[in-house]
Amino acid sequence: MEIIKEKDKYLEIKDKVRPLLVDGKKFPSQVFSEEYRYFLFSEESVVTNRPFYDRLRNFLNKVGEKQFWVTVIESDPIEFYFKHYGYFATFVFDENDTTDDYLKAMEDIPKECLADSIWSSADVFAAFSASEEWIIYYDKQWEASIFAFKNDNYRQIFADICLPGLQYDPFRIPEFIIGRSKLWFLRQYG
Repeated sequence: MEIIKEKDKYLEIKDKVRPLLVDGKKFPSQVFSEEYRYFLFSEESVVTNRPFYDRLRNFLNKVGEKQFWVTVIESDPIEFYFKHYGYFATFVFDENDTTDDYLKAMEDIPKECLADSIWSSADVFAAFSASEEWIIYYDKQWEASIFAFKNDNYRQIFADICLPGLQYDPFRIPEFIIGRSKLWFLRQYG
């Protein structure tokens, strides 16, 4: 696991995630670029639990990927995390990193104030790989994790490995979309 503390490295990763998301959009509106046409939805706790990282590593092995990034989109990585703690709330994980490394990055850094860890204080964060075939978007306000894929094969592999038992019927509206019509939601993600 690499903790990103250099501004140039952070900006490089920010430049990688920027084209994957629609600038200025927030969930529940469609937040992903048009290339992402296949989705899975779950409550936030899926990505914040211990078994998820093991499953994600299995997924990466299955699709032949060696590395992925996690970066905070909101709270501001420069004005908040770097200014107060000297890092950008951005991490690089590779195939050798353990579940403990993942959990440490997400819930135990910064040591000065665990209440400001990614899981505790980030409003939105994303995880993605160099292939850009998939991206995870976590939104704390909506208590939602949205998994986006460029092709249905990746979505099915991910669902089978990372979210066993989750129904991924595209017409199933997640429970956290209370107050939105089914038609509106399907226009966004259908």
